[in-house]
Amino acid sequence: MSSQSVVLDSLPYVDRHFDDPAARAAAEELVRQEAASMPRSRLDNVKHIPEFNPNFQSELLQAEWQRVTSGQELPPLDNSRYQAVQPSGKDADTLQAWEQAISQTRILYEHSALRLAHDELMQRHSANAWRAHNILAEERLKTLEAEHQALKQEMDEVNRRRQDLQLEQAGKLPVLERKAQMLQYKVAQVAAAVAHLENSQ
Repeated sequence: MSSQSVVLDSLPYVDRHFDDPAARAAAEELVRQEAASMPRSRLDNVKHIPEFNPNFQSELLQAEWQRVTSGQELPPLDNSRYQAVQPSGKDADTLQAWEQAISQTRILYEHSALRLAHDELMQRHSANAWRAHNILAEERLKTLEAEHQALKQEMDEVNRRRQDLQLEQAGKLPVLERKAQMLQYKVAQVAAAVAHLENSQ
């Protein structure tokens, strides 16, 4: 045998079996039978996989994992710390309530100052930052488009070579098929003759 490696490949440019409606119907029926034998539920395909129960070192992560797996919704954010509320009722006469209100007011003031600082930074630098980001994104897009075009051309070239090779060899296939049938017929004749000789002895 030749030491040259053989690559098995389909012959989509030569084989025309599925042009026959009967052959196509038979193939579609086989596909339907195989699909009917498959599990209906997607979960049936993962029954053999053990349930994932991580053991996080962080109690916060463990609690969050339990919340997500149990289907509980994320609790709403507590915005009360950003609200300055004047003590009222019985709390209006307690020093602790007023100290807490002052602390809340300071937090609200710092939060507002931080937001203003962010707004000022955005007004100064966000436009240029977005322009730079867009330039980088456009350059990356051009690079990806060039790579995509190169790969597409390579794929087209491979498909063209496959088509040319298959169409070039298409005329030889019937000859080889007839030769194979003749050889099979001769082998059957020899086997029948050997069996006849063995039985006549």
